[in-house]
Amino acid sequence: MSGWSVVAVGAGLVGSALTRRLAERGLAPICFGPSSGPPYSSHDDSGRITRVLDGSPTWARLAARSIETYPDIEARSGVRFHHPVGVLWSARSSEPLDELDSVRTKLRVEHGSGLGGWEGIAALDGDETLLERGTAGYISPRDMLRAHRVLAERNGAVFDDRIADAVEPVGGRWVVHLSDGESVTADRVVISAGAGSRELADVELEVTGEVVIDAHLSTDTGAALAHLPCIGRLSGASIVEGYLTPPIKGPDGWSLKFGAELPETIVLRTAADIADWMNGDAHAGRLSAMASSLQELLPGLDFGPIRSRPCMYTRTSTQLPIVHEVEPGLVVVTGGNGR
Repeated sequence: MSGWSVVAVGAGLVGSALTRRLAERGLAPICFGPSSGPPYSSHDDSGRITRVLDGSPTWARLAARSIETYPDIEARSGVRFHHPVGVLWSARSSEPLDELDSVRTKLRVEHGSGLGGWEGIAALDGDETLLERGTAGYISPRDMLRAHRVLAERNGAVFDDRIADAVEPVGGRWVVHLSDGESVTADRVVISAGAGSRELADVELEVTGEVVIDAHLSTDTGAALAHLPCIGRLSGASIVEGYLTPPIKGPDGWSLKFGAELPETIVLRTAADIADWMNGDAHAGRLSAMASSLQELLPGLDFGPIRSRPCMYTRTSTQLPIVHEVEPGLVVVTGGNGR
């Protein structure tokens, strides 16, 4: 293939957003990477909590700036992905919520009272709570990805499902080697391949395996509860130790998504570890315990089938994202840190 001004590597949420931004600035980029399917995707679902409030004011400001752009992206792409139903924060003591409330006051985040409709449904007795309103809620990662791609392609970007195996400097430019043996040349390369970024550039990431479960509900129950806020349960260190979306309607009917911190850290040290985790069934070992936790949280609901799915987090030493030019013309953008 002929040379490019900019090549993006990684076609997930970050890569597609980067490609859209580059295209809208007239740089006509090409983006390599599969847009769905394991082991390359942890965004291939319909519900991901989006919120401003965070124990880290830096993350809160980054979130606020990002969410401000959602209405414009939705309007221009014609794809809805943001569902601002709110987030009900709960904790066993007031300290974590005091941190969120301090951030809420500084950023003037809208808040509500009570349990936002979960009264009589969620077993939060004894917990302190804070109801974040305004822009908080959840996004559909699949739909957000589609919105970015619509706008990127409208502005001249190209998406290619092939995988980049390696990136190397040659003669003042960058060569991206693809899995089919072909290669492309670029003036600049932006690597936004999540956990795979460390295979392509000198960047320190800890990748951990996580588990989520999807619990199916009847059509009547799902539709009746769809307007309720997400739930985020905080530990004493303001860490989100569990989270829940309201029911979301998908191809298989209504289900809600529940995630929780694992009792042991599953560190994925290599690309092979990631592939085994995302393609394997080790996550099923957590299904029973997580299903029990969900039923304790929502004791009055009758669930249909409950299934587990693998996910993964990329963590940095600073607990903040990496946006860094590691070498002239080679930029790495990664490190969601569970946010």
